[in-house]
Amino acid sequence: MSRASRRAVALYAARALRIAVATFAVALASAPSAATAPAQTDGLLLLPSAFSRAECGRIIAQLTRDAQPERDVRVHASVSRTNHWGRAPASGEYDWIFARLLALLPEPQRRELWGFELGTPGARLVRAFAERVDFVLLHEFGPGDFFDWHVDTKPNDRTARTVNVNVMLSPPSDFSGGELRVGTATVRATQGDVTCYPAALPHRVEDIGSGGRFTLVIAVRAPADEARQHSGYWRLAHANHETLRTAAGFAATPKLHLVRAEWLAAQGDEAAADDAYADGYACSAEAPAYARRFSEDGARLLAGGDARAALQHFTMAVRVDPTVAAYGTARDQLAARLSVERSSAH
Repeated sequence: MSRASRRAVALYAARALRIAVATFAVALASAPSAATAPAQTDGLLLLPSAFSRAECGRIIAQLTRDAQPERDVRVHASVSRTNHWGRAPASGEYDWIFARLLALLPEPQRRELWGFELGTPGARLVRAFAERVDFVLLHEFGPGDFFDWHVDTKPNDRTARTVNVNVMLSPPSDFSGGELRVGTATVRATQGDVTCYPAALPHRVEDIGSGGRFTLVIAVRAPADEARQHSGYWRLAHANHETLRTAAGFAATPKLHLVRAEWLAAQGDEAAADDAYADGYACSAEAPAYARRFSEDGARLLAGGDARAALQHFTMAVRVDPTVAAYGTARDQLAARLSVERSSAH
C-alpha cells in the first residue's frame, strides 16, 4: 500500500472514530437501566438482551470447545481468572455473533462506529467486521477471581485497539459480585446484554463472591493506528482519567493512580507520571513503607555518586509521606548543594 493510500485509510478511520467518540459520549442519555447513570466521559454503549439464554449457552460451549482453559493469575497485574481463547476471528466461527451485533447497533453506529467499509447487514459487512476484530476470548471468573483496574491500550502502543465488546453470558443468579466498572459507571448486566466501551478507559471486574461468571470479549481495532491520533479517542480517555483522579470513592484508590501514571508515561509526560505514582503510593496503606524505601534508595544513590537520581528519590519520599521531617531535610539539603554546584559551574 502506498503512503498516500495509508494516509487515506488513517484519515477515513479517524473520521469514523470521531463519530464513535461522539456516539459513546451521547449514548448515555438514552442508555438502558442496565447501568447506573455514569459521567458523560464514561462513554458506555449498552445493548440489552442482545442474545437469548440458549444463545449464551451456545457461545460458552463453542469457546470452551475451541481451546483448553488457561488459568491466568498475575499478581503484578492484579488479575485472577480463566481464559478460553477463541479461534481466529476470520475463521468464520463467530460470524453469527458478529452479525447479531451489527444488526442491533443503531444506524449511525452500524455505519461508522467500527471504521470499516460501509454496507448493509450481510456476509460482506460481517467479514469486514471480522477483519477488525483483534481476538475473541471467553472469560471465566470463579469464587475469589477478579480483575483490578487497568486499560487495554495506551498512547503509542501501536495496537490500534479501540473498542471492547463484552457479552454477559451468565444470569445474575449464577454468581455474586463481579460487576463491571468502566470509569465511574457500574454495569450490572444481565444474561445476553452487550456492553461496548473504549478500550483506553480504566475498567475492572469486581471480586466474585460465589458461583461462576462467563463473559465473551471481542476486541475491536481501527484499520490504522494513526486513526486514534486524529480523532477524539485519546481526549475522551484522558478526560476519564482526570475525572477518576478526583471523583468521590475513586481518588483514594491506589491502583487507579498507578494506571493513570502508566498512561501519562506512555504519553511521554514523565513529570505528571511521577505525580500520579506519588498519589498512588500516598493513598495506600503502605505509604510509610514506600516513603522509607524511597529515602533509603536515595541515600544509596547519593553514596554512589548519583546526586540527581538521589534527589528524585528524596522528593518522592516527601510526597508519599510528608509527615517525616527527615525526608524533607535530606531533599532540601541535597537540592541546595546541587544548586550551588550548578552556580559554580557557570
